Amino acid sequence: MMKTLLSTLAASAVLAMGSIAVADMWVDYAPTKEPWQVTTVKVAPGKLDDYIIGLKKSYVDQLERQKKTGDVVDYHVLVNSSPNGAGATIVFLTKYKDWNALIPKKERDLKDQEEFRKTISKSDEEKMGEDRSKFRTFMDDGIYSDITYLK
Repeated sequence: MMKTLLSTLAASAVLAMGSIAVADMWVDYAPTKEPWQVTTVKVAPGKLDDYIIGLKKSYVDQLERQKKTGDVVDYHVLVNSSPNGAGATIVFLTKYKDWNALIPKKERDLKDQEEFRKTISKSDEEKMGEDRSKFRTFMDDGIYSDITYLK
């Protein structure tokens, strides 16, 4: 019995070692040039509709301006179909044209801020942030690279 168990363990170890693969960037896969920003948010029960409507005037309008200038390629606002679950209520996905779109650029950023201020004053923006912080919690935020498999 012990001999059979040891043989089985040894065979399993050999199979497991044989399946270990070492991948190399630019040989087996390549990152694409368009980064994705992924942000997850938890919204308190009963506040989801208000939050989504508020996003239109601030977040969505800003992304639409960035699409017109070419910095943003695409974006999505995903709403969890089980909003009372333990995870995120909303996932924000933003695809940028390239990594340079994420680097601060004074002229571009000031122009974007000027356009933004035409729709929302600084005091209104601060008030919105204070209101939202009462029922919204950021769970995670990261910049991800899509990959293409080469082999």
